[in-house]
Amino acid sequence: MIFLYYRDGISAADICDFSGHLKTNISRAVTALEKKKLISRQPHPEDQRRQLLYITEAGRTLHDRFMPGLVLREQDMIACLSQAEYRQLEKLLRKLCNHAPQWNTRPLANDATDASRLPKQPE
Repeated sequence: MIFLYYRDGISAADICDFSGHLKTNISRAVTALEKKKLISRQPHPEDQRRQLLYITEAGRTLHDRFMPGLVLREQDMIACLSQAEYRQLEKLLRKLCNHAPQWNTRPLANDATDASRLPKQPE
């Protein structure tokens, strides 16, 4: 819903591509938010097979009610960082966001406990 607040009128596939979330998870979230009348779906004007998602007025109201608290929580989380550390964190988060389209290119391991399929962590 936060995504739609800033980029209204995109598809669930667009959200998946940007966020790296699985399609099934986004589909469930869309269905739940639609049932609560926080978002709506409308057919794409040029491709009737695709649906575009829009945040409703109720969704905007809910967003506006909760975001100030989330902003304060974020400020509390980063309060322990120096300015240099915060700049580094921003740089790393930006890099991860730019890399998001590649997140879905590799299939997930069948067994989440199969550590041999996980990439090696730098030491």
